[in-house]
Parts: sequence; C-alpha cells; structure tokens
Amino acid sequence: MNSDCIAREYLEGLGYQVEVIPTSDRDRKKESDFIVSYDGHTAIVEAKLKEDDQNVAEEKERTLAAGEVAIVEGKLGRNETISGVIRTAAKQLSSSSDKEHDFKLM
Repeated sequence: MNSDCIAREYLEGLGYQVEVIPTSDRDRKKESDFIVSYDGHTAIVEAKLKEDDQNVAEEKERTLAAGEVAIVEGKLGRNETISGVIRTAAKQLSSSSDKEHDFKLM
C-alpha cells in the first residue's frame, strides 16, 4: 500500500474530510496529495512513507515472535535520501499554496 492510500485511510479514520489534489494543468505540475478539512479548518497535506528495510523488518519480527528483544542499530546524521524526500515534499506544498488553507502538513 502506498503512502497516499495509508495517509488517506488514516486521516479519514480521524474524522477529517479528505479531498485528493490532482496533478494540475498541462505542465503536469506536482501538487500536494490532499486538502483536509475538520471543524472549520483546512490543511494542505503531503504524505510520505518511510519504511524499514524488508530484511531488517522480517528479522525483527522473528526475534520478537521468539519472545526476545529486537535491537536495530543505525547511524545518526544527515541522510541525503530523507532530506531529498523532505525537500521534494516542501516543494509540493509550496506548489499547492494557491489552494485555500489554514496550514500545511507533511
């Protein structure tokens, strides 16, 4: 399941009204994913999904199922992949700024 589907189900489960923002105009401008409304407030939402490596996740599940403690180690610091995803999401939020909204969420 992709990030848009997960985000939409989650937001609707919280009681938000969710409207999909289509890719706009002939230039195929990238837009944010949704406009959500709740209690008179509106937000532009760009959904991104960060998943664990499949092999790491499976090993963690096996360890936990055996009743043991699962430890996953990683380096702290700048991750160009994540910062690139955030940079792209920020551009998409800016691209959708022409929609009426009270705030933006990533």
